Amino acid sequence: MQKYLLGFLIYTICLVSGTSVQARITQSIDRQEISAGETFVLDIQIDKDIDVQPDLSLIPADFTIVSSSQYQHTQIINGNHSTTKGWKIKLKTLKTGKIVIPAITVGNEATRPITLNIRDASDQLNLN
Repeated sequence: MQKYLLGFLIYTICLVSGTSVQARITQSIDRQEISAGETFVLDIQIDKDIDVQPDLSLIPADFTIVSSSQYQHTQIINGNHSTTKGWKIKLKTLKTGKIVIPAITVGNEATRPITLNIRDASDQLNLN
């Protein structure tokens, strides 16, 4: 009886500890050179299938959310299952200077902040 209880206890601990593995979450932008008035895409990606959305209320008022979409990619190779879930958020700002997109949370996970240097649109060369 004690062997059974000990085995059950070890199994339960392994099961619980296996489900608490932290997911890898990232956020990135589609390019580094951004001028005021241009749109760019913020991509938030997490390596697990979850039923929560990113907290976009954390995006500063310096940005306007133009659109957003969600995607999911599932891969099964030799019985190993992996899922990547993501969101593409198109942002626009009219402000210039250094602006920080803070850590965005998705459930219990959080991305790292991104610092942008938004240029004045008049700084671009007009080749026409």
